[in-house]
Amino acid sequence: MGAGCQIASRSIPRGWLGYPVGPAEASFRPSCSWETITMMYLRHLIPACLCLLAAFPVSLSGQQEPVEQAMEVAPEKRDGIDPDILRYATAVSPRATLVSFLQAMENYYDELRHSGRTRENTTLLKWMEDRILACVGITQHGKAIRRDMGMTGAVRIYEIIARVGHPSLEEIPDLAELRAMSPDERPRFWRLGDTPIEITLLEEGEQAGRWVFNIQQLGNVQLLDYYQLIEDLPYEPGFRTDLGRLYNFTPGWLVPSFSIRSLPSWMGLHFMEQTIWQWMLMFISVFVCGAAMFILVRWSRRVSRGFSEISRGIFRLVPLSIVVICINFLDHFLDQHVFLTGEILFVMTVLLSLVRVGVLMAIVIQIGSIIATLIIKSPRIPTRGIDASLIRIGCKSIAIIVALVILFINVSEIGFSPAALLTSAGISGLAIALAAQDTLKNFFASLVLLTERPFKLGDVIAMEEGLGIIKDIGIRSTRISLLDGTLVTVPNEQLVVSQIENISERPSIRHDGIVKIVLDTPPEKIEQGLQAAREILADTEGIVDKPQYRVHFDRFGDNALIIRYKFYYAPPDWDESLVAKEQVNIAIARRFHELGISFAVQIPLSDESVGGGPNSI
Repeated sequence: MGAGCQIASRSIPRGWLGYPVGPAEASFRPSCSWETITMMYLRHLIPACLCLLAAFPVSLSGQQEPVEQAMEVAPEKRDGIDPDILRYATAVSPRATLVSFLQAMENYYDELRHSGRTRENTTLLKWMEDRILACVGITQHGKAIRRDMGMTGAVRIYEIIARVGHPSLEEIPDLAELRAMSPDERPRFWRLGDTPIEITLLEEGEQAGRWVFNIQQLGNVQLLDYYQLIEDLPYEPGFRTDLGRLYNFTPGWLVPSFSIRSLPSWMGLHFMEQTIWQWMLMFISVFVCGAAMFILVRWSRRVSRGFSEISRGIFRLVPLSIVVICINFLDHFLDQHVFLTGEILFVMTVLLSLVRVGVLMAIVIQIGSIIATLIIKSPRIPTRGIDASLIRIGCKSIAIIVALVILFINVSEIGFSPAALLTSAGISGLAIALAAQDTLKNFFASLVLLTERPFKLGDVIAMEEGLGIIKDIGIRSTRISLLDGTLVTVPNEQLVVSQIENISERPSIRHDGIVKIVLDTPPEKIEQGLQAAREILADTEGIVDKPQYRVHFDRFGDNALIIRYKFYYAPPDWDESLVAKEQVNIAIARRFHELGISFAVQIPLSDESVGGGPNSI
């Protein structure tokens, strides 16, 4: 069946990195660009790792497959391309699909066996894979894994056909026979003998109207199970042998073939469709990339500590972007060079995709924070105003929405249905809403605070905990600094339902105070003291006349005479009003000392409790 391409060989001169060069380029040496240096290190580092692994000549029991047998790649290069390779697959009938599929698989086998996977034949191999995938139904899988899962299924189908054979072409319906049938008589699928393999007519989707091997209905797992049942059967005459091994164990051009062929036989043992050297190289690659990304992120955080808020946010985007590049490279390296296949490739692709999506979401949220900070830095927006908090929450909300869109797009790329995700998200959202009622209440309470604006950043408010200064208004809670320096976090729901007095919204701030003098103070001295206190309040900057300040002799205490004063300070700046109160107290103490008025030494508890102690509101 389907003779493969007859290939003439010739040698091609190769450059200092192993790239082929022509006569005009034989003396050319590429400049030391980052790409060149990276490729040079990789082509030397990977063989070195594999040689270290090969230094352990461990003998394992069980079936051993020499790596040379699984990776037998001849050094010859082709002189040209067979015109049959350039023909696109025809899938207008079961017969046409079978013939095109077998021809495409045999061309692919010949190219792999003669050249391996090199930088030069990457485009050609991709074209051959497209020919093969045109005969395979793979629309169920996501775009990110569609090619790999389709090729894995195609190789298993070929291995099965190569062992059990197929009926003569005359027994398989062709296009002319299908057209001669009435619409009701035309079959919708054709089964290959007693195997589970079917060629099905697709009636919808991207490949509608084509006859394809229905992998998505059968599944790669069922193909693998059936293949393992007939794996020991001999190959039928005319078929290529060991295509599965050649496909699975031929590395990409970053992993030189000679380093694989030089490994001991135990490295060719396979577990879950991967060889030992593939498992080891996968773990080494994941560990190296993971350690590099971890060190890079930790280093960036340490370096950016002294930066401004905007500079720190922008600087931290750099390591996150590099992490995405590293994940993309690791995904490509494991797929195209270590050449993982089957379910292991699917698992690694999904895991790396989820990590990549998580980092991309972090980048989007970080960009949202940077944009919010840049807007707040505008001179038109007060940094301590409620608008700043509203901008922060708005930018964060938009960034989260964009991040969720990125999440849905990327998970659909790896085969998950967006509709199913939305349905599950709705059910999960209902469960989360029931479990997180308090969090949702706080979120909506934050919207009430931002829209009604009972206070803004920097305002002094009076609440149950005492007086405090608003430091931050978040989505879930508000941070308030009490006068004693304690930073408390109050849920937004509690602030909405509580009675809050915004002292900063007053035209002025009131301060009360008491002065206790000894009981034997003469009346004229008391009058002089009252007059001196009034003059001090009148001369202190910031103390207003309306409302009028007050100084009066309040009462007789048990061990002291009580003088009480009250004043109003404007503008309503809490810190400045405290400075004014300090000036008033010092001036009263100095003036009373000049007048010979003595303060009461002992302050009984009853004097503080009767009529209330000092108060400032």
